Amino acid sequence: MKQTQPKQGFNLSRWALEQAALPRYLMVVLMVLGIAAYFQQGKKKEKNKKKKIKKKKK
Repeated sequence: MKQTQPKQGFNLSRWALEQAALPRYLMVVLMVLGIAAYFQQGKKKEKNKKKKIKKKKK
């Protein structure tokens, strides 16, 4: 049986290893944007957990 050669196409992993600066830069930019988005989220408003209890007058 003959073994077939795999297709020689674009290899993203090889490109990322050869061009290390750009993927690192993009990773840092995405992390910074993610952290900024996390802190800009609206905070969940909680209703007053302390309910005023009316005391009965004796």
